Amino acid sequence: LAQDPQFSQFYQAPLYLNPGFTGITPQQRVVLNHRIQWPNLPQAFTTYAASYDIFVDELRSGFGLLDTTDKMGSAGWRTTNVGILYSYKVRINDQLVFSPGISFGYGINGLDRSRLELGDGLEFKGVSLDPELNKLGNQQYFDFGSGFLLYSRSLWIGASFAHMNLSILNDVARLPMKTTIHGGARISLYNGPRTGGKVSYLTPSFIYRAQGPVNQLDFGLNYHIDPVSVGLWYRGK
Repeated sequence: LAQDPQFSQFYQAPLYLNPGFTGITPQQRVVLNHRIQWPNLPQAFTTYAASYDIFVDELRSGFGLLDTTDKMGSAGWRTTNVGILYSYKVRINDQLVFSPGISFGYGINGLDRSRLELGDGLEFKGVSLDPELNKLGNQQYFDFGSGFLLYSRSLWIGASFAHMNLSILNDVARLPMKTTIHGGARISLYNGPRTGGKVSYLTPSFIYRAQGPVNQLDFGLNYHIDPVSVGLWYRGK
């Protein structure tokens, strides 16, 4: 029943959330993410992500790169995925922009056999004679995903679909397709008579994820006064 790793502050990993976010800022952008889940465990679940994206105005397009690595367990199970992302910006009117995106990735996962301790290995000086051990190795696969984002300065809603290729080909899916729907709003607060002061605002938002037999709905509210953001969230099971 396992799912893809999640980042609690999901909007701080925009390309991981939705390829429609690729090139959404006028400047070039570099994002680094790190999460440790259950850090008191001897081999905690650790996830890293790094991304870069750029908007090319002449092409009305965003281009990006995304690398993710997830490590877990005493046997060193690791999943790594490297992908390229593309999005195209369609201006519907002066306020609204539609940004469809796609991603192409290459993944590899597996465990470190040298870190396994099997019963017969204790008898033969750490060497196991179990022939099934040789079947354990790295699995490699191509990955394809898509998504879209519809946004203005005050509202946004989007959806993304990861691991689509395995479902389209009706193959035995190592990774079930993941569907993510997310949205929110920006509500500016009164700033007083000082027009040069910092503007504060609220952002109510939600995210719904479904992958395999599991689905989850999170929603919450954040208060922002740049560069500080604080909030309260409910995380579904």
